[in-house]
Amino acid sequence: MAVLVPAVLGLAVVVIGGWLIFAQVKDRHDRAAAESQAKVQFASVSARIAQRLHQDHPVEYGAVWMTHQHRICGLLNAENSFGGLAGMIGFFTDGPNIRYGLDGGDPATFGQTWAKCGADTWVQILPGSMEQGFCATRNGAKHCFTTSERQVDNP
Repeated sequence: MAVLVPAVLGLAVVVIGGWLIFAQVKDRHDRAAAESQAKVQFASVSARIAQRLHQDHPVEYGAVWMTHQHRICGLLNAENSFGGLAGMIGFFTDGPNIRYGLDGGDPATFGQTWAKCGADTWVQILPGSMEQGFCATRNGAKHCFTTSERQVDNP
């Protein structure tokens, strides 16, 4: 009986280790296959974003990524309802629709989905800042500096 317990534990370690290695290899394979799909999907999404926003200038993007559920998530600097730039705000695809942090819908629903987006940055589409607000924009980076505690507007 005393010999059986270490043998069973050893077998369990081998099985679990093998499963973890398989899962990592599969994830790398799936990610490589999804990278080209993510870029094609983002090309369509970015065209719809530009069409919807009707801005006089090109849309500035921060980080953009695809989740395991093939949802495109990211940040963009969009005009607010007054015509000024709002700073980096979150967006994500919801089926064929694109949801923005400034849409004015239920903020709790947006926040829950946005949190899931941030927790699953599976395939990077565009590198960039994951921060929201003015300081994360190209123009904001010229006027802001970072302290050890928070980002501060530099007058």
